[in-house]
Amino acid sequence: MPATVAGRSLPPGAVELVEEIGLLEDAVNALRARQVRLAAALVGVREAERPPRRTLTRDEQLTRLSRLRASVGAEVGLARRVSPHQGRAFVSLALVLPTELPATWAACQAGRLPLERARMVAAGTAMLSLDHRLEIDAAVCGDPDHAARLGDRELASLVRGHAARLDPAGVVAQIRHAEGGRRVTLRPGRDHLVHLHAALPIRDGVACLAALKAAATKAVAAGETGTADSESAVMADLLVARLTGRDTAMTDPPEPVQLRLVMAADDLFRAPGDETDGTATLTDPSGTIHLDGLPAELARRWIRSALDAGQRVAVKRLFVHPHAGALIGLDSRSRNFPPCLAELITLRDRWCRTPYCNAPIRHLDHVRRHADGGPTSYANAQGLCVTCNQVKEEPGWHHDPPDSPDAQEPPGTPHTIRITTPTGHRTTARPTRSSLRLSG
Repeated sequence: MPATVAGRSLPPGAVELVEEIGLLEDAVNALRARQVRLAAALVGVREAERPPRRTLTRDEQLTRLSRLRASVGAEVGLARRVSPHQGRAFVSLALVLPTELPATWAACQAGRLPLERARMVAAGTAMLSLDHRLEIDAAVCGDPDHAARLGDRELASLVRGHAARLDPAGVVAQIRHAEGGRRVTLRPGRDHLVHLHAALPIRDGVACLAALKAAATKAVAAGETGTADSESAVMADLLVARLTGRDTAMTDPPEPVQLRLVMAADDLFRAPGDETDGTATLTDPSGTIHLDGLPAELARRWIRSALDAGQRVAVKRLFVHPHAGALIGLDSRSRNFPPCLAELITLRDRWCRTPYCNAPIRHLDHVRRHADGGPTSYANAQGLCVTCNQVKEEPGWHHDPPDSPDAQEPPGTPHTIRITTPTGHRTTARPTRSSLRLSG
C-alpha cells in the first residue's frame, strides 16, 4: 500500500492537488480507525487465549485485565513504532470508542474525524456516566461534517461545556482528581535548550505566569535587562532566579547539583577551536534528561565555571573497547548489580531498552532471567522502565541477550537484545547512545 500510494503520478492542476490532499487525509483517518478495530480485536483474542482461572476477586480481575492490556499495548506499540505507553493509550481508546462513543466512532470510520480529536472527546467525558457520555457524543459528533469543521480548542471547549452542564459535580471531582497529578518535568528541546514543564491547578498556573509577566514588564521598562532580551527571555531568567534563590539567572554560578558529563579524555583537555574537537553527553543521575551531541567546548566551559566557583568536580575514568567503542563491563556473582556495573549499564542504555519507549530507567533487569541461569553481567543486563519490566514477565514475551552473554562482543557489534512478542514477531533493541564511541 505505501509503495502504491507514494508511486502514483501527481495531478496536473492546483485544484486536483488540493482535492487529493483532502481525500488522503480522510483515508488516513479511516486507516487509523481500522487500526483501532484491529487493536480491540487483539485484546479479545488475548483474553480468549488466557486459561480459565479459579474464581477471582474484583481486585484480582482488574489486575489481570490491566496486565493483559499492558501486554497488548506493548505489542501494538511495537507494531505502530511508538512507545509502549502510547500503545496502551491506543488500546484503551480502542476499547472505549465503539461501545461508549458510537457517533465519534462513526465519524472516525468515515474519515471525517482524526483519531486525536476522538481521543479528546474520550478524555473529556471519561469521568461521566455512560448516559451522559452518550449524550455528549451525539451532540458533538452526531453530525460528522460539523465535527470535522471543529478545531482542537473549539472541540475541547464544546465537550467541557456539555460536561459541566450535565454533571457539574462530576467535573469538579475530575478536576480535583487531576490536581493530584500536579508535577514538574524536564524534556530536551532544540539547540540544547530544555523545556521545564509544570502541570499545575489552573489558578496556580495563571498566578505564576501573571507574576512572572508583571515582574518582567517592570524590569524591561526600568532598563534593568539587556537590550537584546525579549520579555519572554526575562521571564525565563526570573523563573530560574526565583526557583534557585539567585539574584540573576545568567551570571551567578549554578547551584551545586550533580550532573554527569560523558566525554573523551582528549576532549576534556583540548584547546578551544581545535578542529578535532569532539562532543559530550549530559545526564542527570535520576535519568530524567539526556542531552547528546553537546560541543565539548561547552562542557569544558561548564567545568571551568564550576571550578572557578569553588565547586567540587570529580573525574571518573571509563574505559572503552578500542575498536567497537563499547564501554568495557564488569560482572558480578551476586543477583543484584553492584553500583559500578549498574552505572555502566545506565550510561550504555540511557533509557528503557524497549524500542520507542524512551522512558527513564527504573529497573536493571537480567535479559536472561537469573532464575534460568542468566548471569549478573554487563552483556546480560538491560535498563527498563517499570511497566516494560512487568510486561516482559507476561506470557509469550521473550527477551534474549547476545549469543554469548558471558563474553565480550566482537569489535563493532552493538549490544543487541532480541525481543519476541506473543504473536512471534521479533524485533531488536540496541543502545541508542550516539556518542558512546567518544566516551573515555
